[in-house]
Amino acid sequence: MRTPASRLAAMLAAAIVLTLTATRQSSAQPAARLRALCGSCHADGAVEGGIAIDRLLDSGFASDGQLTRGSLTVADRDAWLAVWRNLRAGTMPPADETQPSPEERAQL
Repeated sequence: MRTPASRLAAMLAAAIVLTLTATRQSSAQPAARLRALCGSCHADGAVEGGIAIDRLLDSGFASDGQLTRGSLTVADRDAWLAVWRNLRAGTMPPADETQPSPEERAQL
């Protein structure tokens, strides 16, 4: 049985994935920006905090940018939720790293 909190987490993760799917269709810019902002600690083998942004961006998406049905794992959902929470809260990227503008943060 799902709790209200797990339902909310699932809805937020779905919203993130849908946003990324739409973004991939219209522009690769947000994905590239996430790679640029997060890649030094969360890509190319660097998996700080258990988050690999390059793997998350590549998993679950077909070559045309469409989400592949059933391909997003619970772990992926939880990782996207953590990315969203940390970006929204301003805790990521760390203060000593390049920061997105408030508008860019909201878009991401």
